[in-house]
Amino acid sequence: METLRQSLLAIHIAAGFAAIVASLAAASSKALGLSHRAHVATGRCFVWAMLGIVVTSLPLSLLGGSLLLLLVGILSGYLAFAGWREAVRPPGSGVLIDRVAAVLMVLAGLVMCGWGALALVGGSMGGIVLGVFGTIGLSLATTDLRRIGRPAERTTRIANHMVRMMGATIAVITAFLVVNVRFEPGWVVWIAPTAVLTPLIVAWSRLIRRGRLA
Repeated sequence: METLRQSLLAIHIAAGFAAIVASLAAASSKALGLSHRAHVATGRCFVWAMLGIVVTSLPLSLLGGSLLLLLVGILSGYLAFAGWREAVRPPGSGVLIDRVAAVLMVLAGLVMCGWGALALVGGSMGGIVLGVFGTIGLSLATTDLRRIGRPAERTTRIANHMVRMMGATIAVITAFLVVNVRFEPGWVVWIAPTAVLTPLIVAWSRLIRRGRLA
């Protein structure tokens, strides 16, 4: 059983590393003067790497890993999926899989928020982590449920695509830091990537929506 866990962990780590590299490459492709095809290729690599992370998260949690990391895996997996669908789904359309994924994320977000509230009541500051990530998942998933099937401007779709892909990237970076960085209190390591990168993503999204970076 330990051999299986180590094998899954190796795949999980490799997928996480690949996801971070692919995300950085996709995000910087325009600044580096690369073609849109290069952006699409690296974006696909990111999505496949995220799939590897999600698929290995469940068995790892069952084999003694962290349930919290599993929930973060679900959150990052949904964000990557929603971001990818935002790029490939025809404008104004929506299929069952988009709605099912959003509903599942809403349910997972509710679990995270509820668990976080109970943890805080019990005196655990880790409840802050669950509350923040659960709220992010709930907010984006409920927004997606309202938007799916409705027409949207090109700049809006690009901004939504970027926000979800970068949100998934934050989750991967967070997991990497939690595993490799020792700092007290531990919840600071969990929250730091979100606190630092979210304002940048919001500013980036606003520029895209105004047509300055689209």
